[in-house]
Amino acid sequence: MRIQTSQAALQHGLNVVSRAVAARHSLDQLRHVHLEADDDGVRLTATDTEIAMICSI
Repeated sequence: MRIQTSQAALQHGLNVVSRAVAARHSLDQLRHVHLEADDDGVRLTATDTEIAMICSI
């Protein structure tokens, strides 16, 4: 799937969800942001197993 969004919107979403990502976590899976695109837009998700942050753009 191809997505189109502004750089500012993507940066804002990444700034929001990256607060949940631990920079030095022992599990590699918890150092990434999940990006999911569908017909309604793009959803960015991050978690540290205690909290999850989701931002839709």
